[in-house]
Amino acid sequence: MKTHPISQTSSINLHQPPLVHSHPRTVLAIAWFAIAAIVTVQGTAGTSSCCGKAASQACDVVAQGKGVQITRTDLEKAEIAFLAQMGVKRDAVPKERLASLQKSILQGLVSEALLLQVANHTKIQGVDSKIQAEIAKLQSRFKDEAAFHEQLAKAGLTLDQVKETLGQQIRMQEAIAAHVPKVTDPSAGDVEKYYNDHKAAFAQPSAIRASHVLTLVPKDSTSEVKAQKKKTIEAARARVIKGEDFAAVAKEVSDDKASAVQGGDLGFFAQGEMVPEFDQAAAKTKKGEVSPVFETPYGFHFVKVIDIKPASTASLDEVRSHIAEYLKERESAAGMQNYLKQLEKEAGITYSLATTESTDTSPGGDT
Repeated sequence: MKTHPISQTSSINLHQPPLVHSHPRTVLAIAWFAIAAIVTVQGTAGTSSCCGKAASQACDVVAQGKGVQITRTDLEKAEIAFLAQMGVKRDAVPKERLASLQKSILQGLVSEALLLQVANHTKIQGVDSKIQAEIAKLQSRFKDEAAFHEQLAKAGLTLDQVKETLGQQIRMQEAIAAHVPKVTDPSAGDVEKYYNDHKAAFAQPSAIRASHVLTLVPKDSTSEVKAQKKKTIEAARARVIKGEDFAAVAKEVSDDKASAVQGGDLGFFAQGEMVPEFDQAAAKTKKGEVSPVFETPYGFHFVKVIDIKPASTASLDEVRSHIAEYLKERESAAGMQNYLKQLEKEAGITYSLATTESTDTSPGGDT
C-alpha cells in the first residue's frame, strides 16, 4: 500500500494507513535492522553481564541457554532501533502486531547470539580484508572521509565499533555459508507450477491516475471559515472548467504543496488506497473529466482523472524471474530456519517473554 505523504508542509496523507507487518521469510531477518545498533553500542547480544539467579531476576532475562542470555533491556533497545529504522512510532503499531514483533525481534537476537558462537568456532579466512572492503563501500556514500567520520560521530559511533560490528556480521555470514546447504535455481517447471497455483496473486487491480486541487480546512474551523474555503475551491474549479490549465491552477491554489509542484498529479492508485471520500470521487469521474468539489477529512478537493488502467493479470514471462528468485529465497530461508532450530535445541534455549498484549511466552511459529 502506498504511503507517501501528499504534503511536505502538513500531515496530509490521502492514502489509507498501512500496518506494520512482520517479515514473511524468517524471524531472523526482522531483527537484523536492530542487531547492529545493539552490538555497536552494547557489545554482542547474548553476553550480558547478568549472572546468577538473583542477578538474572534483576536483569529480567527473557531468553537464555548455553552461552546465551538476552535481557528485557536488550530486547527493548532492539525494538527501539528496529522501529526507528522503519520510521514507525511505537504507539502506531497495533497491539497484536507489537506482541508479534517483540517475539520476532527476540528470536532474532537469540539467533544472532547462536550464530556468533558458531562463527567463533569456524575457521574464517580474510576477515580483516573483507571488513576494509565494507568500510570502503560505506565511505563511498559520502563526499569524503571527513564527512563519513562526521556522520559516525553524529550517530555516537566510532570507526572501531563499526569495524567490530562488520566483523561479526561477516563471521556470521561465513558461518551460515559453511553450515547451511546452498540452494539451486528452481526448474522451469517449478516456476510455472507456482505461477499457475498462485495466478490470483499476479492480478493487478484497475488503477486511476488523477490530479487534484485541495483547500485545507482545519478541524476546528467555524462554519464561516469552512464556507469561505469551499468558495475558494469552487472558484478554482470554475477556472479549470472555463479552460484554464489544471496544472497551473493546482500550482497556484492547492494547499497540497507536494503534489502542487507536479500540477496536482498523484500518480496511479488502486481502489481502496485513498481515503474513502477521495476514492469514491475519483471512481465516479470519467477519464479527462473534472469532478465536482467534494470533502475529505483534510478539506475540499476536486480531481481530474488523467488515465485509467483496466484490471489485468501479469503473464508468466513478466514474472518468471521474480518467481524464480522468490522460490530460491524461500528454500534458502527454510534451510536457515532449520539450522537455527537445530542450534536452539543444542543450546537448550528457553524463553520467558511476557507481554501485556499476549500471554504466549514462546516466540515459535510464523508471525
